[in-house]
Amino acid sequence: MEETWKIGVYWRTVLEYIGNDMTKRTTDPRHTCWKYFKPTAINIATTDGLAANVLSRHKLSFVTGFDERFTRRYSLLVKQYAIGEEEYLFWKNLKESNEDLGNLFDKQPARVLSNITNVMDTDDIVLGYFSASGVREERVYVDNNDVTGTLSARPFCADLDTLFKSDFDSPGEYELRLLDRINTGRRIFYDFYYTERLDVVAGALLSVPRCADCTLKGGDLNKPDFWDE
Repeated sequence: MEETWKIGVYWRTVLEYIGNDMTKRTTDPRHTCWKYFKPTAINIATTDGLAANVLSRHKLSFVTGFDERFTRRYSLLVKQYAIGEEEYLFWKNLKESNEDLGNLFDKQPARVLSNITNVMDTDDIVLGYFSASGVREERVYVDNNDVTGTLSARPFCADLDTLFKSDFDSPGEYELRLLDRINTGRRIFYDFYYTERLDVVAGALLSVPRCADCTLKGGDLNKPDFWDE
């Protein structure tokens, strides 16, 4: 299975500071990203003993409500490989030897036999299995409104940092403080103006980097070629 999900930011900033109380629309928006995950766990099942050669309701993964997989749009690509009995036993033994350990009643690690050998040294232990198998794949999408509860909730982010010009002795001091925050990664969420002078900036609201830049959460700004919106 391969997971891809679209994430955003808590404070969507669209402005950047250019000096002298001037801002412009940013040319580097970082409020929409995509994240990827490909589990390495061995996921196998058998239809041996079943009335039909069909697997139904087989568990692929488990997702809690503490990440952002379903806050916007989620995609899952599933690939199913049809393998023979010998290969199934290889993966089963490998899984039991590497993943299913941890308590008193688990099986003890044992050598996993493969069908690959070192022709130069027959005593050399080779781990792996060479095979060819049929494969079927399907991609599904899940939107935020398709899930409920904590799975659909956006994680909370820090409150905005507010700078008022009136809190400083001079415009220059305000600007230095503003630039100091910008240089540490904070992004301007919004400029606000004096009530009586809507053309004069009274201050700014700034967000901490992680709340305004999705790349800081491990996101990729490039939309995947397969993504369907």
